[in-house]
Amino acid sequence: MNLKPLVTGLALAKTLVVAYILCAIAQIILPGVQFSHMWLALFSAAPMGSLQMWLEGIVVSIVLGFVLGYVFAWSYNWVSSKTA
Repeated sequence: MNLKPLVTGLALAKTLVVAYILCAIAQIILPGVQFSHMWLALFSAAPMGSLQMWLEGIVVSIVLGFVLGYVFAWSYNWVSSKTA
């Protein structure tokens, strides 16, 4: 079974965007709780709750998710072809 790098990249990008948005919403609802701040800071250094934080976080999630998903699928296909 081969993974399609483009599809895998898009799927991981979408997953990271959803995770980022959920953490940002949690930070808005419960600002004193620290469970989501480190995830948000991983994708943006902008102040918490700012528009810049939202934009940077979503864009970085898309780019990073796509690149990592693409590389993962390519690597998986390469390793599986060598071991099969």
